[in-house]
Amino acid sequence: MSAIVIALFALAAAGQLAGVALLPRTAGFTNPLPTAGCCLFFLLGVYGLAELARRGVQLGILIPIMTGIIPLTSIVIGMVFYGESASALKLGLLISACVLVGYASSIA
Repeated sequence: MSAIVIALFALAAAGQLAGVALLPRTAGFTNPLPTAGCCLFFLLGVYGLAELARRGVQLGILIPIMTGIIPLTSIVIGMVFYGESASALKLGLLISACVLVGYASSIA
């Protein structure tokens, strides 16, 4: 894997996670500044994914990895920045779902 692919993947993940982190501050997209930031970060994240696809990274690999990273890290963001709780059952089910998506993508 080249350095540019790793950088684009990091950009895609960071953009989406920053957008997720700003969602509560948008107040349902009624607070203009956080809404603009949220939209820009999501756009940046989607740009990273599109550029990876353009460079030949297979969606069957890319999307399952993102499917694991984004929800799990979003839970951490919610816990750290917004005081949300995450039960062991919730985390276990989400991790199991991520593993299943990864496994399903590896089947020919």
